Amino acid sequence: MKRSPWNRAVASVLAAKAFQLVADNPEYYGRNKKQSEWEDIINTRLYRVFLDVAKAKQGTLDYEYEVQKQQSKKRRLRQYTHERRTKIATLMITVMQDLADEVEYRRWSEILQSLDRLGVAGTSDSEDIMDTQGQQGVIVYEPNFRHAWFRTLFHEVDRTPQAAPYLFSKFGRKRLPRISGTERVERAPPANLPSSYYRPEYLEKMRKGLTPTIAPTVMDQPLPSLPNYESIQALLDG
Repeated sequence: MKRSPWNRAVASVLAAKAFQLVADNPEYYGRNKKQSEWEDIINTRLYRVFLDVAKAKQGTLDYEYEVQKQQSKKRRLRQYTHERRTKIATLMITVMQDLADEVEYRRWSEILQSLDRLGVAGTSDSEDIMDTQGQQGVIVYEPNFRHAWFRTLFHEVDRTPQAAPYLFSKFGRKRLPRISGTERVERAPPANLPSSYYRPEYLEKMRKGLTPTIAPTVMDQPLPSLPNYESIQALLDG
């Protein structure tokens, strides 16, 4: 790097300038150096600057890599969560069909349909944390477009294996305590969502053109109802 023609040319120009400045004002700058000495000094300084730039660039690349790695991890977690909820809902539909419980069958069918409509894009981001006592937990950040009702609904879906252990053996990893994050994840909603699936304020922003508009489906539908675990238990006990 020190010996590259471009660097040597720059060092030569700067060395000539330094030599002239000292020669013109020796009382201020002190004893002058040979131009070749000035070139050596400037070459060394330039080399250090280039090294610092190279290190800074590598640091930027490392940071970008870490960001991409974290984003990839979040995508995998969303995919895992969505698949887990889909499996739970599918199993519960089968159980309700076997028990001839039309009400719960319809509820779980609506839940499964909502999962299919929202997809992975409609799944919250999650971040593992540890409190001052060493207890693990999870902070959940909801998508900015999704209706707040789904937080309550999916909480119930997630706790189904614990609420109905007689239907599930080991089902995924142990569920950790969850905390709702104050921030929401900025993410584009899937196409053809019922307008009822949106946060009212997000719909208003779309109407005003303050956020990219994605037309809701023409046929709207009500939000899914919560499952009734007591009714399930009563049917199984009977």
